[in-house]
Amino acid sequence: WTLRVVDAGVTPESIKAAWDKAVQDKPDAVIASGFSRSIFEPELAQLKTLNIPVIDMTTADPPGNGLTAVFDYGPDYLASGQRLADYAISQVGTNVNAVMVTSSAFANLGFVGQGFQQELQSKCPSCKVDSFQVPATSIGADLPTRIASYFTAHPAVNLAYIGYDDMVLGVPAAMSSAGISGKVKLVTIDNEPATQAYMKNGQGLVASDGFPGPEIMWREVDFLIRTFNNESTAPDTAHNLPVWLLTGANVPST
Repeated sequence: WTLRVVDAGVTPESIKAAWDKAVQDKPDAVIASGFSRSIFEPELAQLKTLNIPVIDMTTADPPGNGLTAVFDYGPDYLASGQRLADYAISQVGTNVNAVMVTSSAFANLGFVGQGFQQELQSKCPSCKVDSFQVPATSIGADLPTRIASYFTAHPAVNLAYIGYDDMVLGVPAAMSSAGISGKVKLVTIDNEPATQAYMKNGQGLVASDGFPGPEIMWREVDFLIRTFNNESTAPDTAHNLPVWLLTGANVPST
């Protein structure tokens, strides 16, 4: 097997260009992640015409109409939001005053936010939850300052769901600079060494709904093997990926 990686960036133009490249290369299969099919609909239609299987993941779009399979999509993200809301209530009780920091560039985060808000208001009608939309271009740039500024301007907020792990990077330091360390508990989805350290060291981030990335990747490869061999792919697409709520108490050492 030969793997070719195309960096799609984060803008609609760069994402579309990456899919154009996929069509031009005519590979045996395409694996993608994260962005709405509305950005690359024409290219997806071309790949379907060429009978090239397309696997997507971490998106709001369900399988079908050009997407041969999708791993970790809408229902999975709703469940993530519900778990984070339940954890928030377990930590703060009925005094939750929350904000959801998401970006419209990632439609799947809207599902997490929907699950978080619905579960919170269902289990705790007196709890408050607001929304704060940020541009995707702020991720890896001034996002920590934006978030800290929001917290400063809304001192009643005591818990924040922040999109996904990359969006949390730098937030504890920004909160420290703003003099508000420890005033807002943070929860997110996915994890990486830096966010694991935040949880272990008590730096604002109290929980993350773990991302079953390794399991998804193995299933994607197995899905393609089965597809090329004309075998059933049902074992791969079964809706039974593992879930794991990570906290400072159970973050692994590696």
